[in-house]
Amino acid sequence: MQVSLTATGGLERRLEVAVPAERVANEVEQRLKRISRTARLKGFRPGKAPFTVIRRQFGEQVHAEVVNDLMRSTYADALSQEKLTPAAGPRIEPIAMGPGTDLKYAAVFEVLPEVRVKPSGEMSIERPIAAVTEEDIDAMIQSMRHQRPVFTAVEREVRDTDRVTVDYQGRIDGELVKAVQGEDVAFIVGARRIMTELEEGVKGATAGESRTVTVHFPPEHSDKQLSGQAVEVRLAIKKVEEMSLPAVDEEFMTYFGVTEGGIEGLRAEVRASMEREMAQAVRQRMRAAVIDALVFEEPARRRVALGLILGEIIRSANLKVDRQRVQSRLDEIAASYPNSDEVRRTYLQSADAMRQIEATVLEDQVIDWVLERASVVERASSFSELTGFAHTSEAPK
Repeated sequence: MQVSLTATGGLERRLEVAVPAERVANEVEQRLKRISRTARLKGFRPGKAPFTVIRRQFGEQVHAEVVNDLMRSTYADALSQEKLTPAAGPRIEPIAMGPGTDLKYAAVFEVLPEVRVKPSGEMSIERPIAAVTEEDIDAMIQSMRHQRPVFTAVEREVRDTDRVTVDYQGRIDGELVKAVQGEDVAFIVGARRIMTELEEGVKGATAGESRTVTVHFPPEHSDKQLSGQAVEVRLAIKKVEEMSLPAVDEEFMTYFGVTEGGIEGLRAEVRASMEREMAQAVRQRMRAAVIDALVFEEPARRRVALGLILGEIIRSANLKVDRQRVQSRLDEIAASYPNSDEVRRTYLQSADAMRQIEATVLEDQVIDWVLERASVVERASSFSELTGFAHTSEAPK
């Protein structure tokens, strides 16, 4: 077998392989002989057909199979000989494959880039430091109150944040449009969950009043009857309700799973939840910082390079999957579902699912290994900065 290697640019390589015609012919001959021992051909007893008849009947098919098998095996041998690691499967370009000639083909592929793992001791990683303050807890409880607003019927004109209940009918050129009608439809003015013309159309109205507004459906609307159409919508305002925030009472606390300890119990639960969220955010920040320190590649090659670098660290540091961490990760996943025991069993019965958890855990172990050796610099931060939590407006009272 002859092999020639050419670098065609970047990571692409062209591997040309030539297999002597004698090797191809010998393999074809051996396979035809095996076939001849059991072949059933019309006019001959099993295994008694002349070899010339066997060759004529099966020769072309066997030659094609031999060529295919030899390309697969010689490609693997050539990669080993040239010490190459392809990033993906090759593009095969036939050169000569006919009977009686040398088998020649080219395999074109990209190789994995060489990587150099930067010594962990040379890395400087920033660790955000923050604490959940009483003000943060106040803001979170306020946000929780906004999740369960209270609506009270009022006898006044509609304002922003009011909930309005309407009946409506739409018409095009006086004809009723079946797709644009409804009864007892409620929406919050200013929430931008319905068409803007409808929200604006009810402002200043009172319960019992009717209004007609024109709404314009975009040309790309999924309903062909409505796409690009101006629809005249008659609104009957049935109810106007003012939004306010609920009291932080027993009912409110029970809704959020706090049944003991009163307001202090609620604050303790909120603090614990916020601290867990913040710890996860810190972990994600530091993981991203470690990866940025390890990988200096353009986005298109970043994931490949990262995999190679992590693999090299795992190999050189002789890291093994921590089974206890795998179990903890599985427990964490299962706990997020109401049927946790069933979810746990499903994962345990799926080799692919467990491999995915193991891969995640092993990657976390690599991050920890780097952090133990890197220079970690602390930086003051806050819960809001780390989690992106914005303090809720105090608008509804």
